[in-house]
Amino acid sequence: MLAGEFGQGLAMPFGILPLLATMIGCGIWTEQLGGQQARRVPVAYLIGIFAGAVVPVIPSLLPIADIIMPVSAVVLGLLIATAVRVPPSLAMVVVLVVGLAIGYCFLGGSVFTPLRWLGLFCGVVVAVASGIGLSILLSISVARILGLGVAVLGIWMLIEGM
Repeated sequence: MLAGEFGQGLAMPFGILPLLATMIGCGIWTEQLGGQQARRVPVAYLIGIFAGAVVPVIPSLLPIADIIMPVSAVVLGLLIATAVRVPPSLAMVVVLVVGLAIGYCFLGGSVFTPLRWLGLFCGVVVAVASGIGLSILLSISVARILGLGVAVLGIWMLIEGM
């Protein structure tokens, strides 16, 4: 375990499977989209994660978020698995919604110290960059299989949540 506020924030994305899977998926899809415009996709994901994290947890929104989160993981996973090429602006909207749902469900209403927020930010950047790196290193078919894994994880979250 990493000690201190920064270390705990840095380790957080790697201890929550759906969070890690969607971050790596975001990186893989960014690389699949290619081009300079696609480089904005991880930024949209980061904005979504942190926007979802700072929203106070509202009990009436939890059932909606609990459905949006796994459905968004399924959609992201299927987009990766099928290697769908969409305009970067649409890709940014998709990952923004994924980030909002994940951030709200797993981090919503969190009160962290600035050092823990910085660690969390760095952890998210490392995880998304890992997805980009995996996509570059692995063959296209393996990246698609990883996307399918993200979709299966979303389906599993839907089943477990019911």
